[in-house]
Order: sequence, then C-alpha cells, then structure tokens
Amino acid sequence: MSEKLTVFFADPVLERIETRKENVLSGDPTVVIEKFFNHPSGNMTAGTWECQVGKFVLPPHPSDEFCVFLEGEAVIEYENGDSKTIKAGDGFIIPKNLVSTWDIKKKVKKMFVMVYNL
Repeated sequence: MSEKLTVFFADPVLERIETRKENVLSGDPTVVIEKFFNHPSGNMTAGTWECQVGKFVLPPHPSDEFCVFLEGEAVIEYENGDSKTIKAGDGFIIPKNLVSTWDIKKKVKKMFVMVYNL
C-alpha cells in the first residue's frame, strides 16, 4: 500500500464508471463515479459520485458509507415514509442495508468513503 496521501481531484482517477440508475421512478438519473482510492483488502473505496435529476429506489446498500454533498440537493426517503433533505455542505452516513428512495432535485456531486465487511 502507498505511503502517501490520496488527494481527490489532484491525483489520477483509478476507475471511472458511467451508468444509469436502476429502479428509476422518474427523470434520467445518470451517474458518474470516479474512484480515487481502493484499499488493497477490498474493504474500503473512496471517490466522487455525481447524479443527474431524477428519482430512484436504492436497494439494500452494500456498505457503510460516509458522504459529503459538494453540490446539489436530494430528498432521501426511508421505507417508513420519513425523509431527509440533503444539500451541498451536508455530511451523512448511509448504513449498510438501508433501502431508500432518492429524489435528486438538483444535480448532486458527493465525496464518499465506503467501508465493507465491518
């Protein structure tokens, strides 16, 4: 493993993924993921995630994930009907196995760290 900092946006992107969300309810929530860090164990990855305006169901989340919105706005609704509005500057954790509906109101860009197998 490297003995140096990983600097988002300055260091090279390790992997870039462009896709369209599944389980779309409305709009065209296309996604761009750029990974800047992958731990050799496979238990952690970090990068950025961008999503266009649209609404989709996020199936059980595969990891615990810490996020910070750099731009945009989304309403995240839980299965019980409660919801949270997240805006640029907000940091939050998505717990492993959370099922939620994401309503992207303004294009979102977030930084993330996903931790697997805790």
